[in-house]
Amino acid sequence: MKIKKILLFIVEGVTDQNSLALVLSKIVQNESVKFHIVSGDITSDRFTTSVNAITKVNDQIKIFLERNPYFKKSDILKVIHLIDTDGAYIADEKIVSGNVDAYFSCNLEHVLHNELNVNNCDKMDYADRFVNYFYGREVEFIDFISDNKFAVKGTLGETWEFIKVDENSLKRFSNFHLFFA
Repeated sequence: MKIKKILLFIVEGVTDQNSLALVLSKIVQNESVKFHIVSGDITSDRFTTSVNAITKVNDQIKIFLERNPYFKKSDILKVIHLIDTDGAYIADEKIVSGNVDAYFSCNLEHVLHNELNVNNCDKMDYADRFVNYFYGREVEFIDFISDNKFAVKGTLGETWEFIKVDENSLKRFSNFHLFFA
């Protein structure tokens, strides 16, 4: 029996996995969809720089393989790193400091539910409702994630240039639809 190759999704939190794993597993049936939760954004912590960002992602792949010793590196077909932009590219003068819970960000809940700053308890409810709605409606999911309201058109490079402009990294935008192109 041939073992399916792995599509490894590196995600920030459990609600990312809860929202997407079942739906993606139904859409991508020729490969095995696996998730690795990193509990935050590994590319924007204070120890990550443009020089070591790729190494940080590679370290997470190694951790996934250590936790799943029945897989080897050659089993991984593709790594998809899903991150929140969290306003990463806004100008310093646009940053509001103060209460830590009151920060602005573009995150999974913003894109999937058009809700900002969802508390952790509600995030699980949103994830459950999302997967319950789209499981069995995978074509609708692809249509949803490709919606012109937030799906940035262009190549991968073009979408990253777009998110860096003005306050786009705070707005409801995504390039996840490129995964299905």
